[in-house]
Amino acid sequence: MGGGDGVGSSRAEGRGRRRAGHAGEQLDLCLKDSQILHNLEGLLFELKEKQLQWEKSWTFLQVPVHKMVLLLEVATQNRPK
Repeated sequence: MGGGDGVGSSRAEGRGRRRAGHAGEQLDLCLKDSQILHNLEGLLFELKEKQLQWEKSWTFLQVPVHKMVLLLEVATQNRPK
């Protein structure tokens, strides 16, 4: 896991540098990514709370609730560290 390009460097920082031209853009992208992630995690929490209730009564938009929960779990677990 060694071989970074300097003190405090990480894979995420390297990825950010390739995506963004300068530090301001990089920070902006990180803030947007974390806000999207925060929203997804909130939605996942709400879905899990309502999952049993919904499955007993009806299927939301003909998509089983457990499939929506799985998709959100994958989306939030595959985020850059």
